[in-house]
Formats: sequence, C-alpha cells, structure tokens
Amino acid sequence: MPGFLEPRRMADKALTAVIQEADVLGISTRSVDEPRAGDGDERHLEEPGEPALAVEPQEVVL
Repeated sequence: MPGFLEPRRMADKALTAVIQEADVLGISTRSVDEPRAGDGDERHLEEPGEPALAVEPQEVVL
C-alpha cells in the first residue's frame, strides 16, 4: 500500500475509536445543541482574524 495512504488510515482508526468510546459511554455522536459545562479542559475557537493555535493530542489512540 502506498505510504501516502497511511496517515488517512490512522485518522480513520482514531475517529472510529472515538465514536466507539462515545457509544459505550452513551454520548450522542449526532449534533450538539448546547455546549456542555466546562470540566477544565475547554477549547475555544479563535476569533476571526486571530491565528489558529496548534493543540497537541493528549493521548495516542491505536
């Protein structure tokens, strides 16, 4: 398999793992009507005109 396909496969596996975990925990993966209460790990969207900040992943999903 070509090397350029590997990152996509890893991203697909990570997304699948997140969806599976949400399903096990009973969290809806459909749409979110209201943001949930902050638990100290809040991520805010940047204001228009502000540069986006890179966020390091907290853990690696294999």
